[in-house]
Amino acid sequence: MRILFLTLGSLLLVGCQRAPSFSIGGAYFPAWLLFALAAVVVTLLLRWVLIRLGIDDLLRFKPVVYSALMMIFCLAALSIFFAR
Repeated sequence: MRILFLTLGSLLLVGCQRAPSFSIGGAYFPAWLLFALAAVVVTLLLRWVLIRLGIDDLLRFKPVVYSALMMIFCLAALSIFFAR
């Protein structure tokens, strides 16, 4: 049982490293927070485009769709800017 706990504990610590962050005004902000704000802006712009094209009315679950788009934009930007 002890071996199991040690193995699981070591697996949880594998990804521990310094989180990517930006210095803004002397304070460090986590990168995901800045990219989440940018993703909200991009999603709102996309929503505006979809409304202008008349596609927004065809969407059934708008909160789910726009939340998923925001998450996709945020994760894509994070993976592009912080790829190793």
